[in-house]
Amino acid sequence: QITFENSQFLQAIELNENFAAATYEPVQDRESKALMLALVENPNDYADHIQLFSSNVILQVVYSRRAETVKDRCIQVRFVVPVTISSDWNSC
Repeated sequence: QITFENSQFLQAIELNENFAAATYEPVQDRESKALMLALVENPNDYADHIQLFSSNVILQVVYSRRAETVKDRCIQVRFVVPVTISSDWNSC
């Protein structure tokens, strides 16, 4: 049964989802353009380009940070090397 409170809650969730999608869209757009350019310039390194794309979307949304290469320390620490909680984790 949908009550007035439930309907307000559902509307708030929908507004937050729309806001989040609108917030992330420019990040995804910018990174997809960078990915396409990298693939055109150096198609043989496609795996690195795709890893950089996905890592940068996450880094920008979560940490407001962008990496220039897949060799960036934060990508290595957070996404590539299995890590135990250490000082490296928080320094990126």
